[in-house]
Amino acid sequence: SVAPKARQTTTRPTPRTMVASDNPHYSNVASGYEDAFFYSRGAYQEHLKEKVAKHLAFDQRPGSKDARFVDIGGGTGNFTQALRDHCQLTSRPLCVDPFQAMLDQAKDFPHV
Repeated sequence: SVAPKARQTTTRPTPRTMVASDNPHYSNVASGYEDAFFYSRGAYQEHLKEKVAKHLAFDQRPGSKDARFVDIGGGTGNFTQALRDHCQLTSRPLCVDPFQAMLDQAKDFPHV
């Protein structure tokens, strides 16, 4: 008779262990990243929110206000929060970025 294989358990990585790099460039620019034209509130950000919201079609899916999305390369979380608010979602999106300095800025957004 053959013994059954032991079931392997995995541990979920903590946010710190998911950080791939502490590149000094992003450490230096993280605190002022929100001032970039593509992140600042205005016509370009509105355009991006409309395009992404249309593509994700949260407003066309039943129960989608509870949907959760992941912003890969979400940086400081600015656009992540703006998109969540724009789509009137009730869930908290997940902001993923390889640079700790950027994620540290994301803590300023209450729903990210």
